[in-house]
Amino acid sequence: MGKLFQKTAIPKSVVIPTFPFLKKKRWVILLSVVFVLIFVTTWYVLGRNKEITLIIDGQAKRVETSQKIVQDLLIEQRISFKTEDRLSVPLKSRLKDGQTIRVDHAKSISLNIAGEQKEVLTTAKTVGELLKQQKITLGKLDKVTPTIQSPITPQMEVIVTRIEKKIVQTEEDIPFGYVRKADTNLPKGKEKVLTKGKKGKVIKFVEITYENGKEVEKKLLKQDIVQPKNDQIVAYGTRIDRSIVSRGGFTFRPRETLTNVTITQYSGGSYTYLGTRPTPGRTIAVDPNVIPLGWWVYIEGFGFRRAEDIGGSVKGNIIDIYVSSRESAISYGIRYGYKVYVIGPNRPY
Repeated sequence: MGKLFQKTAIPKSVVIPTFPFLKKKRWVILLSVVFVLIFVTTWYVLGRNKEITLIIDGQAKRVETSQKIVQDLLIEQRISFKTEDRLSVPLKSRLKDGQTIRVDHAKSISLNIAGEQKEVLTTAKTVGELLKQQKITLGKLDKVTPTIQSPITPQMEVIVTRIEKKIVQTEEDIPFGYVRKADTNLPKGKEKVLTKGKKGKVIKFVEITYENGKEVEKKLLKQDIVQPKNDQIVAYGTRIDRSIVSRGGFTFRPRETLTNVTITQYSGGSYTYLGTRPTPGRTIAVDPNVIPLGWWVYIEGFGFRRAEDIGGSVKGNIIDIYVSSRESAISYGIRYGYKVYVIGPNRPY
């Protein structure tokens, strides 16, 4: 009996069994939740529409897009883009909400450099920027049309004129002049060199301007005479050699012979310019610059006459012969081609 009622001993510690697989599952759930949150956040950030400001050739507009990269946005907006165009961001870069993107399309420009012309595409804003893009260096005197500050416009022509200036030194002859002196000892029509002329020498400093290699202007800066010129002095004869002429039974030595003289006739009047009474067969009117008044002449076909009168229409090689009647003078008219010998103040007979 006593064995039946014996107390069973109770262990000092109790070991409770664990389940490791439950702990691992908790971590998997936690990580899954994190991944889902990341995915949702990314989708929200990247998947929702973005507001973008596009500035196309200076014209701004706002667009909304769900595209991811810049290239897709340009395609979506039907904005052409070539390698010559300018884009403010990389073509493959991702879009950001509130982003501003600038697109500048290249313009076709005619570029003329020193006469050589070519067509170029450029996104330059000014002519000066265009020249830098094309690596064109300007000289100090070069001319650009239009000016380098001018804005670039489509189809415009830009001309660069290469200008060069050179100073050259030349030696030139100075031609001598002629000095004429009258000589009464020489027959009329003869000349004699008294002093022979001699050329001089001058050194000139000339500035020559070239445009695109072609000479366009010469400018004399200064000149130095290194040898003066000597003018040539020439004597010319004034002596008249008179041959003896026999006319009307008389011989005389004319001082001058006039040819192709025009003859007219007149009548009337009480006194001549010299104060004599006009006499047929003697009195004639002349131009005193050709035949001096008071001198005798011999007119072929008329004989000896004396210059006693003048007339308003008697100029040059014209002689007006005095006749007795007005009818005779009118009927005579005007006749040409006479030879006249100018004798002098003394009556030849």
